[in-house]
Amino acid sequence: MAGMNSFADFFKTQVKNPLPVGMVMKYNTYRVDKTIKHFVFVEGSSDEVFYKNTTYKELADYSKYIFQNYEEKNGGKESVFYAYHQLKNDKNLQSDIDRCVFIVDRDWDNSLKSKNKWVVKKDENHITVTLGHSMECYFLENDNVKVIFQELGISNLLEDFNKTYIDFINKTSNYWALKAVMQYAFNSQSTCYYKKTYDFGDIFKYDFTKKEYIDMSKVDLEVRNMEKAISGNEDLKRYYSVWKKKILEQPRLIRGHNAFDFLYQYINTMSNLRIRTKDLFDLVNKMYVDITIRTPL
Repeated sequence: MAGMNSFADFFKTQVKNPLPVGMVMKYNTYRVDKTIKHFVFVEGSSDEVFYKNTTYKELADYSKYIFQNYEEKNGGKESVFYAYHQLKNDKNLQSDIDRCVFIVDRDWDNSLKSKNKWVVKKDENHITVTLGHSMECYFLENDNVKVIFQELGISNLLEDFNKTYIDFINKTSNYWALKAVMQYAFNSQSTCYYKKTYDFGDIFKYDFTKKEYIDMSKVDLEVRNMEKAISGNEDLKRYYSVWKKKILEQPRLIRGHNAFDFLYQYINTMSNLRIRTKDLFDLVNKMYVDITIRTPL
């Protein structure tokens, strides 16, 4: 960076700004340790628990995970982008960048066009992105669901779960597609006014004994509000049609937290088991996680 003579200079210029400098500071501290083969920059602590249990050597063997802690400002995807930008452009930090992997959730934006100033289009080839909305969606891949139910000894529930999940997707596909449109509108700065009435926690209740895993009245209200928001924009309406089809064909594109909660709550409600989130994450090494590891060079 122009005018910067040391990492200390960099820190002094950033410490007063609300930027996710914590990840860069951690990297600078640990990079002297040559026993660390890879530095894996992720959005949060749950990502570390997931990826270190995969079979990818870049993510498991002698790897140090770096992410913003909850008490630090501006974590998540933006913090990974920021760290990538700093390491790529600061000569004092570049020497070990070949040991780094940067992973972000796809969310509803597979081209990384989220509204930020840290990455540009050519950076897409150097940042690893999840196949589905987020890493939680890997648990809902058909083969992985089968593995999970087998490992937990509840294969007898697999057929019912699959039917129930398909029903869930069908009932909420409009909602998820419109959520993707809202993100697209924000990223592209399209004229679109929408203010949500209900959040995810208000809508998704997962009462499987009554087959009432969503509050349809709240879903319908949010759908109507979002449809009204895009009604005068032909571009957004076309985008909605595309995403509606995508959601029905690729359920992995719905919001990962909700997909994972659906699986977790189903198992705890419909079986005699009382599992923890950790019990599912412990099965990651038996799952197939389809992800292309990209390097920053």
